[in-house]
This record gives sequence, structure tokens and C-alpha cells, in this order.
Amino acid sequence: MDTVAAVVFDLDGVIVDTEAAYCRILVDFFGRHGVPLGWDEAGAIVGCAAPVYREHLERWLARVPSPDPAWEGMGAEEVVEPAFSVLDGRLGELAMAGLHRCLDGLRDRDVPCAVASCSSPAEIEAALDGCGVRDRFAAVASGHEVARSKPAPDVYLEATRLLGVDPRRCVAVEDSDTGIEAARRAGLFVVARRETRFGFSQEGAHRMVDRLDEVPAVVDGLSAGAAVR
Repeated sequence: MDTVAAVVFDLDGVIVDTEAAYCRILVDFFGRHGVPLGWDEAGAIVGCAAPVYREHLERWLARVPSPDPAWEGMGAEEVVEPAFSVLDGRLGELAMAGLHRCLDGLRDRDVPCAVASCSSPAEIEAALDGCGVRDRFAAVASGHEVARSKPAPDVYLEATRLLGVDPRRCVAVEDSDTGIEAARRAGLFVVARRETRFGFSQEGAHRMVDRLDEVPAVVDGLSAGAAVR
């Protein structure tokens, strides 16, 4: 059996634990503006594409009883974006457990890595730089730069195209059901980092891990003979 050609990582919830931080920020922001947003409701943004995220913000902003006059003429994302400034310079603190050991292990095995994320190119770059791992990724694909974001397979197909590898010989590392579906539709073998905070089923994953530093061992097993589906 051919060896694994590459490992492609989702960003939010896999490389960096931003999803929980984003939810807390949104709960706080809307709470301060008279909208009691519950954790489950805020969690609807996790793993969704940019247009869906925008729709959630617009719906929540419509519930604000006394909108700030300064919001007049602003888009929903523009209104909320300043609240996320609390994370400026702190993304390194949100690096997922086992990230560096995982990347070290894959480098030792000469397995190239890429990112396939719904986030914007600027957001991806900021997170990778904040964690000090930008040089570990040979390719970066953003959902903002393909025709369809997750759960469509486009961003994974783009990442593997940039790497010059067959997606059927690649491993994806995901957390959300949307991301798992995207990777499977692109033909990758999907490893899911176990996530219990947002109601994901993760049933579509081929393999589960609790920490990222378990991924190199999965790659070893696949390269030793298990089929990459």
C-alpha cells in the first residue's frame, strides 16, 4: 500500500482552540446589548461557512433592543468584529494540545502538511503565525478562495492540488461534522479530534483521536497497510 502523501488540517478547533473563544465572545457581546445568547445558540457558528455565520449575526443583531447608532450602515460582521480584538496577540495561547509534537512527528516522517479552512487567508495566517507554525505548512487553502466552502469538498481539493498530491492518499484532521463531510467528499481519510462541546456527532470520521499528537501514529498505521479511503 502506498504511504500517506500528506496531512491536511482544519484550522479552528483543530490547530487552534478558537471556536470556544469565539462563542464566549459572542455570548458576552450580545449579552451586553440585551440579547441573552445561550451557549448552544452561539455554538451554531462552529464549523459553518462565512455566509451562514453572517446570517446568524444578522438574526441576533435584529434582536438587539437598542442598537448603537454607530452601527448604522455597517454590515453584521463589521459590528461584531471589534469584540474579537481581545484575542489579538493571544492566538498562540490557544494552540491545541499536542499540536507541536504532531507537526514534529509528521516532519520526522517527511509527510507534508497543509491547511484547509473556512477562515479567511488573513485569519489563517494570523493563527499560524501566533502559534509559531507557519513554516510547517507547505500549502494553505481558504474557503474564501474557492467556489464553495465546507461541506463542499472544494477547499480540500484545493489544498491537495497545491501540494500536488492525490487526495485519496491524504489524511484530513477535522472536528466539525461540516468539515468531516467536506474531507470525505474530497476523498481523504478523516481523523477527527474528539470534540464534545458543540454537539457534533463526528460519525463520518474514519478514526478518532483525543490529542493531535496521536495523528503521526495513525499515519504510520495507514502507511503500513490500512486502506486510505
